[in-house]
Amino acid sequence: MRQQRHDHALRAAAPPQQREVVPGSALARRHEAVPDAQRQVRAEKRHQHHVKALAGQQPRPRQARPLQCPTASLRDAACLPGTRCPAVATAAQQPLQPRDADVSARLALTQYACVACHRMAGVVGPTMAPHCPRCASRRKSQAMSERVLLDTDPPVRFGGGAAFVVDRDLRYLVAEGDALRAAGLRPEDLVGRTVGEALPAALAREAEPRYRRALAGEPFEVEHEDFGHRYRTRGVPLRDAAGQVWAVLAVSQDVTAQHEAQALHERLREWARRQDFLLRLNDRLRPLRDPLELQYQASRLLCEHLGADAVHYGELHDTEGGYADVHRDFVRPGRASLAGRYALAAYGDGAAVLRSGRPLVVADMREAAQLGEATRASYRALGIGALLAVPLVREGRLVWVLSVVSDAPRAWTPDEVTLVQEVGDRTWAALERERSEAALRRREAQMHAIVSLVPDLLWRSDAAGRVEWFSERWYAYTGQAPHEALGQGWAQVLHPEDRDETLRAWAESLRTGQPLQHEHRLRAGDGSWRWFLARAQPLREGEGQGPVSAWFGSVTDIHEQRLSRELLEQRVAERTQALRQLLLRVENVQDEERRRIARELHDGLGQALSAVALAVSALRGTTGAGDAAAARERMDRLPGLLHQLDRELDGIVFRLRPTALDDCGLGEGVAAYVQTWGELTGIAVDMELRGLEGARLDAAVEAAVFRVVQEALNNVAKHARATRVSLSLERRRGQLVGSVEDDGVGFDAAQAAAPSAGRSHWGLLGMQERMGALGGRLDIESQPGQGTAVLWRLPLR
Repeated sequence: MRQQRHDHALRAAAPPQQREVVPGSALARRHEAVPDAQRQVRAEKRHQHHVKALAGQQPRPRQARPLQCPTASLRDAACLPGTRCPAVATAAQQPLQPRDADVSARLALTQYACVACHRMAGVVGPTMAPHCPRCASRRKSQAMSERVLLDTDPPVRFGGGAAFVVDRDLRYLVAEGDALRAAGLRPEDLVGRTVGEALPAALAREAEPRYRRALAGEPFEVEHEDFGHRYRTRGVPLRDAAGQVWAVLAVSQDVTAQHEAQALHERLREWARRQDFLLRLNDRLRPLRDPLELQYQASRLLCEHLGADAVHYGELHDTEGGYADVHRDFVRPGRASLAGRYALAAYGDGAAVLRSGRPLVVADMREAAQLGEATRASYRALGIGALLAVPLVREGRLVWVLSVVSDAPRAWTPDEVTLVQEVGDRTWAALERERSEAALRRREAQMHAIVSLVPDLLWRSDAAGRVEWFSERWYAYTGQAPHEALGQGWAQVLHPEDRDETLRAWAESLRTGQPLQHEHRLRAGDGSWRWFLARAQPLREGEGQGPVSAWFGSVTDIHEQRLSRELLEQRVAERTQALRQLLLRVENVQDEERRRIARELHDGLGQALSAVALAVSALRGTTGAGDAAAARERMDRLPGLLHQLDRELDGIVFRLRPTALDDCGLGEGVAAYVQTWGELTGIAVDMELRGLEGARLDAAVEAAVFRVVQEALNNVAKHARATRVSLSLERRRGQLVGSVEDDGVGFDAAQAAAPSAGRSHWGLLGMQERMGALGGRLDIESQPGQGTAVLWRLPLR
C-alpha cells in the first residue's frame, strides 16, 4: 500500500496505455463509472497535459534524504533519526521527482497519522514500533489518510492548511499546519484541550457537530471561512484493529486563492457576457432611424438576455395629471401586450422614486411595500409578478421609463439593475444621436437652400487653412473641378499680381486667428478677371474662447464698385491737390498780412509809445514843488504803465509772427518762440536744433514748420497738463525732420483723427494739411495717460 501511494504520482505522467489501475482505488472507481471510449479520451488529454507541463523543465531528481519523524520528541527508539519511523521508511526510500507534487502531502499526512498513533499509544520507551499494540490501527489510519488524499481533486497541499486528529472526547491529539499561525494559534494551544476549550464559542459550535458525525462513522466535507481565510475541510473516522472509531482525522485546505480565482472567473464570464450583449445592442441600434423601431429592438434584445416576459419603453408626460405612453413593447410569445397609455398615478408611490432618478425594483408584486394595495392589484391584473423600472431624468424632468416585467416573482440582482440602466442610457443616446443626425440633415438641407440663393462664393476650411468645401457658385464661376479647387488649389485662379499678397494675408490670419478681409482678382472660366472681396471668419471651440477649429468665408464680386472707387479716388486726389494748393496760397496770404500788421505795429505804435514815455519823463523833471506833488505821483506811474503796454504790444507782435523768423531764419525763430512760450507757461522745454545754421530754407517751408511748432505748443499749454516738453528739429539727407513730445495726459489719437458730427480737430487737421501741401507727412501718436508725440517729415527741394 505504501509503495502504491508513492507510485501514484509517477503513474500520472505515464502514457495512457501504460497506466495501471489499482483495484479498489479511487481511480478504479472513476474508471468503472466512465465508458471505455470516454475514458480513453480523458486519459489521452491528461497525458498531453502532463507532457506540456514538463516540456522544457527537466531538473535533476532530488536525492533521497532521511526524514525526521515528528515523534522523535517522544523518545521512541524506532523513530530516532538513525532508524526512521516504520510508517514513513518505505516512502522515503524512493527519490522525490519534481512532478510528484502530492508525494510531499502524502508523507506529511502519514507523519501526522504516525504522531497520532504514538501519542495515543503513549510510547515513551524503547518499544519497537512494529510491536506497538497501536501499529495495526496506525496502518489502518494511514490507509484512510491515503483515501482522503486520493479523493482530493486537486491533491491536498498543506501550505496554508492544517491537519487535526480529535479523539472521541473531542480532544485534540494533533494540530499541525500553517492555518494555526494564520489564526494566531500554536499546536500546544489546541493539543490536549477539547474543541469547546480550544476554539471560540461560535467556531466550536460549528466544528463539534462535524466531528461527532465523523466519530459516528460518517466522513464529512465542508467549506467555511475562518480568520479571514476560506478553507475546505475533509474529515474521516480513524478505526482500530477491531474496526471501532477511536478518532477523527480532519485535513483543512486553504482554498482562499482558488475561491477568489473562481469568483473572479465568474465575474469575468458575466462581464464578457454582458459586454457581448452590449456590443450586439450597439450593432442592432446603430443602423436604425425610426425611434419606435429602435426602442422595440432594444426591448427585444434585453428581454431575451434577461429571460424576462416583457420589456417596454414608456414615454412620460410628467405634468399635472401626467401619463405614460407605451407605443410598442416586446413580450414573450403568448403573453398579452402592455402597449397603451397609463396614468402616472398608476405607479403609486413608485412615481416619486422614479422622479428622483432611482430605479423602482419590485421582486414580488404581492409584497411590494413601496406600492399601495390598489397599485399592486392593478399590476397583478396585468399579470405582472415582478417589475424593474429604470427612469431617465433630464434637467430635473422625468422623460421616460424602461420597464422589465416578469410574470412570476423574481429577485433582481444588482448586476441586472445596472445592466438595465446602461441599456436605457444607451438607447437614449442612440435616440439623441439619431435626432441630432436628423436635425443635422435638416440644417444641411436648409443651408443648401440658403447657399443656392446667396450670390457670394462661399467656402469652408479646416483650422490649418485647407479648404474642404466650396459652394456650387465657385465652380460655376472659376470653371474648376472640386479636386482642382479643394485644399490649396483655389490659389491657381488668383491674379499673379495679387497672389503673393493674398497668401500672406491669409497666412497672417491663420497665425493670429483674426478675421480676414482682403481684395483680389479672380480668373473666370472664360479667362477674364474680376475684383472680389474675400472675407473669412474663424470658428472657435469652447463658446468662442478656445482654439480655432474651422474657417468660414465668402467671396463677393465688387468689380463695378472697385472701378467706381478707383475713379472716385482719382478725382478726390486731384481735388485734394487743388485744395492743398489753395490752402498754401491762403497761408501765404495770411503770412503776408501778418507780416504787414507786425511791421506797422512795431514801426508805428511802438515808436509813438516810446516818444510818450520820453515826454512824460521830461515833464516829471521840470515839475516844481508845492501843489504839484499829487501830479508828480501820478506821473510817476505813467512810465511803468507805458512800459507794460509796450511789452504787451511786443507779445502781440510775437504771436502774430516773430521777427527773428524773418530776420534770422527758422532755427532762431523757433528758439525765440520756444523761450518766450516757456516763460509764459512755466513748462520746461528740452530743445534740440541741428543742421539749421546754413542756408535759409524756403519761406513756405519755414512758415509751415513754425506754424506746426506753434500749434503743437499751444495744444500742450491748453490741453496736455504736461510738466516737460521735448522739441527736436533737424535737417538731414534732403529732409526736415521734427517732433514735439510731452508727458501730459494724452488722448485717443485714432478717435481724434476720425471725423465726428459737431466736432472737428481743426488744429490737428491744419498741421497735417500744412505738411501735406508741401509733400510731407505728419503723424500723431498718443494714448490716454501716455503723453503725446507730434512727428513730421518734410522733403526739401
